[in-house]
Amino acid sequence: NDIYVSEPYEGMPAQRNDVRAGDIILEVDGKSVAGLSVADVSAKLKGTPNTIIKLKIKRLGVNKPIEKEFLREKIQVNPITY
Repeated sequence: NDIYVSEPYEGMPAQRNDVRAGDIILEVDGKSVAGLSVADVSAKLKGTPNTIIKLKIKRLGVNKPIEKEFLREKIQVNPITY
């Protein structure tokens, strides 16, 4: 029932702000994600570039939730050629 971060994009805002693979997302912008689907949480994470996003995450080995706040950016994923 938890929403896990699978792999933050290299060099993007989440990774630069120490959001790690395995972190569990508890809240986005102060709103609980309990009971939401992965698609719903993904939609909440996306937003207008240069707006603030606030995350509350749970991390293995850390007793209390961690709060992160950083600017959203336009994310462009470069295609991988084979």
